[in-house]
Amino acid sequence: MVFKVVDVVNEISHALKEQGSASTEIAQQVELIARSASGNAEEAAGTSKEVQAMHALADDLRQLVSKFHV
Repeated sequence: MVFKVVDVVNEISHALKEQGSASTEIAQQVELIARSASGNAEEAAGTSKEVQAMHALADDLRQLVSKFHV
């Protein structure tokens, strides 16, 4: 009976170690995803600013071209 209890306790201990390792790996992956999402948001903001600048240049060009008559 004592050996059986020891075996069960050892199995539980092993399972807890595996769960701890899995939890650590999941946390690391979630952190990686969060960093990637943050980087993507920064890139999107930069792209938005570039699009606005291109729009302003297009408006300027449109105004300049409108002055020419054929």
